Amino acid sequence: MKYVKYVLSFIFVGVMAMIVCIPFYIVYLAQQPATPEQLTEITQDTPCAAEAFKEAINYQSEPLTLSKANKIASECRKRNEMAEALRVRENERNKIREKQLQALNDAHSAKER
Repeated sequence: MKYVKYVLSFIFVGVMAMIVCIPFYIVYLAQQPATPEQLTEITQDTPCAAEAFKEAINYQSEPLTLSKANKIASECRKRNEMAEALRVRENERNKIREKQLQALNDAHSAKER
């Protein structure tokens, strides 16, 4: 029974150590320079980020980190989503204006008859 108690204590301490250490390791990895493979994978998911990556690499003195690359891609994605929403709204407004003009033209044509 004593043996089981020691094993369980060891497992508990190990799990707790992992719970404490893993977040630090994740932060450490995010601060490492992004590999070409990681940048390629991000640009496949977010094509607009490629140009922003080039600018960041050319104008920053330090290498592009994975966390910075993900942040750039996220901002690019948000800009694209906002631009798409604006295009959709503009198209809807144009359709409404066309319908209004058509209704006025129809009313004017009916009045002339």
